[in-house]
Amino acid sequence: MAKKRVSELAKDYGVKSAEVIQLLTDLGEYVKAPSSSVEPPVVKRFEDKYGAELLAKKEAAAAKRPAKKAAAAPADTAPAASAAPAEQVIAQAGAAPGDQATSEPAAQPEQSAPLFRPGPRPRPQPVAEEPAPDETSLEQPAAAASAPA
Repeated sequence: MAKKRVSELAKDYGVKSAEVIQLLTDLGEYVKAPSSSVEPPVVKRFEDKYGAELLAKKEAAAAKRPAKKAAAAPADTAPAASAAPAEQVIAQAGAAPGDQATSEPAAQPEQSAPLFRPGPRPRPQPVAEEPAPDETSLEQPAAAASAPA
């Protein structure tokens, strides 16, 4: 028999891993996380002590689920039944000639907004720098301004 993980035990009994960790701690076994493995003798002790109790809880929870679904089933069928006659009325209204403008919006399904799909990102444009002025070009206007005309 191979080692079992705490999460596997929890899944087998239909309980949370934290509950299995607490029960194993009560047995005197140190278990740190749901991914911790448990030796086969410890699994046997766990099943002997808590197995029947946990399976009874799991079966009780499973017995309650179909009752909820059965009660919800009639409520789910009511909107579907009322939708069918409305579709028939729309189909019959669209058959009249000259009423195409009014029947088209009813026949077309609502369109949802398209999903955002980013395209390629624009590359940043290099900043055009002005060339550095030469020393000679700086001196010429100064010399021209100081010279008498």
